[in-house]
Amino acid sequence: MTGWSTFLSMTKHGLAPYAYESLIEAWVGNPVGGHTMSGEPADKDFWRASPDGKLYTIRGYTEDGMADRGGNPGSTIDVTLPVWRVGEGVLFAARLAETFEDVKTIAIECRFTGLRNRKLVSVTGRRAMFDNRVSQTDSITLTAAATPAQISDNLVEIMHVLLVPLYERFDFFRLPFELVDTELARLKHGRF
Repeated sequence: MTGWSTFLSMTKHGLAPYAYESLIEAWVGNPVGGHTMSGEPADKDFWRASPDGKLYTIRGYTEDGMADRGGNPGSTIDVTLPVWRVGEGVLFAARLAETFEDVKTIAIECRFTGLRNRKLVSVTGRRAMFDNRVSQTDSITLTAAATPAQISDNLVEIMHVLLVPLYERFDFFRLPFELVDTELARLKHGRF
């Protein structure tokens, strides 16, 4: 259910990264020859990277492609997937920072849009979700800064503080520290 990794680089013409102005970008999921790889919103990543290490990515919600599980596009957000998506990006940024000299801080900014009227659910059923936790806010921008060492040593704490405001948009849902810890451990060990 997690999809492919953040900043995926494919080799197929039309999907491979290309130079755009002074940047490198890729649209994974770009219709090539009139065909798309998948109809899933989460399989349509767009990403961009600059030579100085700035990264930008857009990905659709996995939940919007789960009509076979009873969901309608725009109606739900899984309780674990923001941890995975943001965690993948932060870990990628930390690995990239290792290729630069003297990186003191990694700036993190995440924007979630299309939240209004989405219900917080557990798509897999691994997490018990009670009550109808619905967002009345359409979007939120989350920001943080951390050193590469902090990301290596304290990723769970950084991610928990970063994500709490997102989860609070869902009728003040309190993001359990344990959820962040467990899901990041699963992410790091490739346990989807």
